[in-house]
Amino acid sequence: MSSSSSKNKQRRVSLLEKYKIMGRISTDGDGEVFREVEKKTDQEVAVKKYSDERQLKEIAYLKKLNCPFVLPVLDVGHDQGRS
Repeated sequence: MSSSSSKNKQRRVSLLEKYKIMGRISTDGDGEVFREVEKKTDQEVAVKKYSDERQLKEIAYLKKLNCPFVLPVLDVGHDQGRS
């Protein structure tokens, strides 16, 4: 791989590097939701950690939604093999 193409590829940042867990909000069949703070901006967010890779389709769909009753998806990442 050339150095110019490697510069254009963004390094994957794990969720553990990006967010600080403040507490668990809920658990359901799909995974767990945590109250976390983004370390870079100090913004409080909700992070859902899915238990199954199949949920990536749901995440892609939710990212496209623009609804006042649904929280926006700001970021997608991996955390020790979990999405």
